[in-house]
Amino acid sequence: MEEEKQKPKFVQDARMQWYFEHKAELERDHPGEWVAIGPNGIVAWGHDLTEMKKKARESGVDDPLFAPIRDRELQGMKFILRSVCR
Repeated sequence: MEEEKQKPKFVQDARMQWYFEHKAELERDHPGEWVAIGPNGIVAWGHDLTEMKKKARESGVDDPLFAPIRDRELQGMKFILRSVCR
């Protein structure tokens, strides 16, 4: 039980766990798309996030994880995000 308490919250989420376990598969099959992930896998995918949200709702999943999948030319790249204050 002690080990369970120390895990980051996202590891305990079935949707996020599925995403990390299938990331290479998602990048191969859905580059440049959004995917909606339920507890047991993908429930919807596409380029239009609004349409995909509708499909996810229609599939019966109330709270899917929406994840963007990088285009092939961006896969494997690391990004540094910087905020600019003025």
